[in-house]
Amino acid sequence: MPLKDKIQRKHYEQNWRRKNPKRVLQLGRDYHKRKPWLSHYQAAQQRCQNPKAISFKNYGNLGVKFLLSLVDVEYLWFRDKAYLMKQPSIDRKENALNYTLDNCRFIELKANIAERNNRYKKIILQFNKDGYLIKQWQSISEAANYLKLSACNISTCCHGRLKTTGGFNWRFK
Repeated sequence: MPLKDKIQRKHYEQNWRRKNPKRVLQLGRDYHKRKPWLSHYQAAQQRCQNPKAISFKNYGNLGVKFLLSLVDVEYLWFRDKAYLMKQPSIDRKENALNYTLDNCRFIELKANIAERNNRYKKIILQFNKDGYLIKQWQSISEAANYLKLSACNISTCCHGRLKTTGGFNWRFK
């Protein structure tokens, strides 16, 4: 196709998109209905490769690479039956590794969030002033909520920057 024809076609498409915004939106929705894994593919790719993406600092900036093709994500979609889930989410089984076919899966978004939150919870130990163990807590927030103490102060105590808080000594397990 000659350059002049390509330029004319481009202008025609731009004008058509400008005049038919509702139709353009509908075409996009239809495309994503036919290929629902595409949005998951694009989002994961962005967070690993685009420095302007909001979550790049937690993925690409830490060296996580996106090594899946669109065909791989489609395969995962059907293998894990993501089409039956309410809110499917692509998840890496081992967070220290990259997005690869053997390290990824689709799970429910709620399960993914709960799993992610549990990864960052650290068991803490509550001692009295004499050094005797009183109780083991699953997380700082659990102890803080139950004892009506500041989670920030408990954390500061666990890191050794405060001696006590709430009349107790605190340490990570």
